[in-house]
Formats: sequence, C-alpha cells, structure tokens
Amino acid sequence: MKKFNPRSFSKYCLIPVRYIHNQLLIICGFDAIQFFHSLLALPFFIWGLIYSFFSGILIHSISFNLSDRFDSKLVPDHEYFSLDYLASSFVLRSKTSCLLDIGSRIDGFVNMVSLYCNVTVADIRIPSDCPSWIKFKKINLFDIDIKTFESFSYISCLHTLEHVGTGRYGDSIYPDGPLTALKHLLHSMRHGCTLLFSLPLSLTTRVCYNSFTSVSIADFYSVVSPISFSRVSIFAYTNKYVFTATTLPELINFVTAEPRLVLFEFTL
Repeated sequence: MKKFNPRSFSKYCLIPVRYIHNQLLIICGFDAIQFFHSLLALPFFIWGLIYSFFSGILIHSISFNLSDRFDSKLVPDHEYFSLDYLASSFVLRSKTSCLLDIGSRIDGFVNMVSLYCNVTVADIRIPSDCPSWIKFKKINLFDIDIKTFESFSYISCLHTLEHVGTGRYGDSIYPDGPLTALKHLLHSMRHGCTLLFSLPLSLTTRVCYNSFTSVSIADFYSVVSPISFSRVSIFAYTNKYVFTATTLPELINFVTAEPRLVLFEFTL
C-alpha cells in the first residue's frame, strides 16, 4: 500500500482553491487571497493605531494597505510586470530611436523604454499626469489615421487590445473589439515596421464585461495568417515553464481553455 504523503495531499487539495481564486479574479476582479490577508492584518492595524494614538504620535493620514503585512513576494509575479520587462528588452534589442506606444502602462513598460528611446504615447484617454519627456497623441483604434504611423518603425501595444470594445476605458461596446483593433493596426503598418503586442488567447473566445476579452486561437489565426511577416517572435509563460516560438502554428501547443497572455513581435 502506498504511503500517505501529507504534502502531496495538501497540494492536490489546493488545486480547486486556486481555480476558484483565479475565476473570481478573472470574472469580477476580486482577489480572495488579498482579502484574506487583509482580514488577518486587521487586528494588527487596529492595535497599532490605538498604540500610536496613546503614544502621542501625530498621524496626518491613514492608509488601509492591510494585505502588505503578509505579502512575502518582494518581486511581483503578475504577468504585467513580467511581460513589460521582457517587451522592453525587445525594444532595446531593436535599437530603435523612436517608439510609438498605444495604450501600454506608463508606470511600467513606457517608463522602461523611455530610458533609451523617444516615446510617443497614443491612447483613447487624455492623461492628466503624463511625464514631460513623453509625447502624447489621442487615438481611437477603430478609426486610425495612417499618417500617425508613417514616421515610426517600431510600434508597441501591451495589455490594451483585450480591453478594446469592453467599455472599460470609455470606448464603445464592440463585440469583436480586440480583433478589429488588431486588424487596423496591422493594416496601418508600413513595410519594415515591427509591431510588439500582447493578447490573451484561449481555445474559445471569452468575454468578461467591463474588463477584457480573451480571443480564441482560431479567430486570431484568421486575422494574422493571411499576412506575410518577415519575422515572428512569440513568448508566453506559466508558473511552470516558458513558451517560445517563431511560427504561429506552434501556439496550439500552449493555448488552453483558460486565457493565457501571449507576447508577439511581428515584422512586415
């Protein structure tokens, strides 16, 4: 008889817990683990506040970042951080001097690449606090002016396409938003231009209202396969392994029923 292993037992018991946590995070943006950590930290928070009050410590404001007390991860493992870091290395490798970025995080990827190239940011929203060293243009991916792209040989669009058409950022509700926006981007590129973009893929299209859309692998193929690219680079990762490819058909070995974020670099 096989010996009982408590570690293996607890590992398999955690699988449904992790699944429920991920589904809550994807569907309604609720982080159950962060909420649990906040509950654990609440008594310490209240005790520290009372102690500070009776110790005569002058408090000007209160921050309710409770979950940080039990957060042991000094480096974030979120896909945003990992893919922004990798994407910035792609831009550095390309040695481009001017970059047009569409909708990526200014506090992440854009700030990283602004250290070694001139960045023009295009977004449907008008930023109120855009750094002075970054140029800004307002753009609607459903109505692109090709002249906007003429002077750029490298274009980036990270963590953006999946939100197009969901209404989350003040855009119109559009069922095929991500693929329509991707089509417009690809058709606006000139010969020799490189497009660096990310997109969550799954076996079937999954729409999360006011959040994001995960595009089916079949629909994605239907948009990009008719176009002849001179170079294709694909990167993605899970918590177990890293996936890389140089041809589109290889994606079928990575995509599953659950959305997986993939980084693409296409050169015409």
